[in-house]
Amino acid sequence: MIPCHSLWQRGPGRQPVLSFVLYELSTGKRAFEANTLAELTRMHEHTSLTSPSTLVDGFDPAVERVILCCLDKTPADRPGSALAVAAALNGGDPLVAALAAGETPSPELVALAGEKAGLKPWIAWTCLVLIAVGLPAARCWASTRSKIDDEIHFLHSRFVEIQEHWR
Repeated sequence: MIPCHSLWQRGPGRQPVLSFVLYELSTGKRAFEANTLAELTRMHEHTSLTSPSTLVDGFDPAVERVILCCLDKTPADRPGSALAVAAALNGGDPLVAALAAGETPSPELVALAGEKAGLKPWIAWTCLVLIAVGLPAARCWASTRSKIDDEIHFLHSRFVEIQEHWR
């Protein structure tokens, strides 16, 4: 496993070290004043974090949400990779950003971009049910309509016969 990836891995004992770097780069201040990783871990678990918007005027709320999500106390609530953070920071579509920069996106980036595609399951099921019910109903209506058209044609021809008979 590459070292950078292990810093983002979810699970017990793993800390979002790169998130602390992101916080410091964004605010110009450390999230916590600690000399060791163990001390940083303890402070992260037991001390509340100063919001970036209180340190920097006009701080982008979207960026702040991403940083605070990265520094969440619950490891399962943190992003699973640096690619997920990059996707959130750059508007949610790193694939478009990579292509706009003239770069060839990595397979991981392509896979991450693909997670957002598709319908919500309840919408897809609703559409499927409407189609499943609608097609037979339309067929039934069409066959009924054709019978009505036949009856109208019969009545019209019978009317013409009667009209000619009375002339």
